Amino acid sequence: MSRRERRTLRAIEVALTDDDPDLALLLCGDRGSGRRKRWTRVIRRAAGLAIALFVAGLVLAVPALMAVGAVILLALPPLAWLVARSEPPAP
Repeated sequence: MSRRERRTLRAIEVALTDDDPDLALLLCGDRGSGRRKRWTRVIRRAAGLAIALFVAGLVLAVPALMAVGAVILLALPPLAWLVARSEPPAP
């Protein structure tokens, strides 16, 4: 990309941000979103694992699997709350 094209693109970006900051934020994404996405992915996978363990424990009649699944499920809401509170507020 040439220097002129970059300047033009930057001017468009500045005009967009001035005109509609919410849309500009939505399009570029906030800078801390990678961390949040990673934690969201971890929490979802842990929930899936916990449900799978709990159901496997029910089907196989293994109380230890049900207990591990239940403990993980009980730990997820506080973990999700802590992750949500640790994120900086959106501008």
